[in-house]
Amino acid sequence: IKEIRYLAGLMRQNCHDASWRMERLLSKVEQGESLDTRSTYIQLREARDELQQLRRGIEGIQKLCELESDDC
Repeated sequence: IKEIRYLAGLMRQNCHDASWRMERLLSKVEQGESLDTRSTYIQLREARDELQQLRRGIEGIQKLCELESDDC
């Protein structure tokens, strides 16, 4: 359970961070700002990386659940 809670917390934070970055970029689009900048590339890359970590966290939880069900 500790591992699942840890992974869930990590996933929640990563999701929050990625969502925040995406909301900032969407706000720029809505205001008519150009997204063709180096900082946009960096923000999108960071959001992508965080979402990939989130996916790995979900996979980790799935594996823990599978191990738990195998023990029963």
